[in-house]
Amino acid sequence: MAKQINAKVFVDSEVLEAADLNQSLTDLGNVESSVPYDSGKQQVVDGSVDIGKAATPWGDLYLKNTGKIKMVDPITHTVVSTFDPAGGGLTWTKYTLGYATLSAAALVNSADLFTLAAGQIIHAVKIKHSAQFAGGAITEYYISVGLVGNTSKYAPEYAGHAAVADDTFDINLGLFGENNASGTAVKVTARSVGANLDTASQGSVDIWVLTSLAV
Repeated sequence: MAKQINAKVFVDSEVLEAADLNQSLTDLGNVESSVPYDSGKQQVVDGSVDIGKAATPWGDLYLKNTGKIKMVDPITHTVVSTFDPAGGGLTWTKYTLGYATLSAAALVNSADLFTLAAGQIIHAVKIKHSAQFAGGAITEYYISVGLVGNTSKYAPEYAGHAAVADDTFDINLGLFGENNASGTAVKVTARSVGANLDTASQGSVDIWVLTSLAV
């Protein structure tokens, strides 16, 4: 009967208990029932210490941003994947904008959302408004995320004039990279119908962007 392998995922800043590590190694086929360790000595995973030997026994491990976690195939002993919390990990970042930020004596206006770093990748964009956009003679109010010249590249127009509800939001998936050597300004664009954007007197929107860094 094939042995079942149980994998535990550890995240940045989580305490990696020595007992859990020993169990994981045992599950992955370690020939010993456990790895000797001294719980009174703590090691940091930073690629500079060869832990598990007599001089540096196992202790509780603290993962930090400079560490790289490598997954090794237990049969071939080759690295099959690497997670780098300092760069390659997926990260959600939230931005909040009010109607005043998007105000203009025009039907369309763009504002800076954030700068996409060199080599950074956009995986998804979520848009949800917490206050309805309205005011004056405005009948419709739309919000999109993109670039100058392509204002809805990452997220098409979202109806900010709709009634606010817990289940009213948009999530747009994609895989976008712009420049591997320099940053790129990502824009949020508002478009109104019926009256200029500067007649709006209320409205707030939250925009979450899921990114990673190709390093």
